[in-house]
Amino acid sequence: MERLGQPDCYFRSLAMELLPKRDYMAKFLREVGMIPTIPDAGYFMLANWSALENKTKLHEETDENKDYRFTKWMTKNVGLQGIPPTAFYGPEHKTLAEYYVRYCFIKVSACAVIKVNTITLIKTTNDFGVC
Repeated sequence: MERLGQPDCYFRSLAMELLPKRDYMAKFLREVGMIPTIPDAGYFMLANWSALENKTKLHEETDENKDYRFTKWMTKNVGLQGIPPTAFYGPEHKTLAEYYVRYCFIKVSACAVIKVNTITLIKTTNDFGVC
C-alpha cells in the first residue's frame, strides 16, 4: 500500500502503458471506417461499424444479431476478433448494440498485425471501400 499513488504504482503505470495503445486502436478503427468510443479507463473500446455494413459480406454468417455476424466475418476474413456487445443485452434491448463491436487494446503488438491484415484486405478486395 505504500506505493499507492506513487509514480511506480502498478495502477498508475498500467494507465500510462494503456494510453498509447488506446490511441493507436482508436486511430486504426477510424482509418478503416469505424467510429470508436474512446474510454477514459479500462482496456476495451466500443466502435460503431455501421459504415462498413454494405462493404462486408454479413450474409455469409447465419447469426440472428448483426454484431455477431460482423465479428465472425471480421475474425474469419481479417483476423480481428471482437466481442459482440448484444451478448450483454436482454432480448428487448439487443437492437441498441447491434451496430457496435467491443475490442480489447491491451495487446498493441497484435493490433499492429491486424492493422496490416485489414489494410491489405481493403486494398486487395475493396470490400471496405475505404482506400
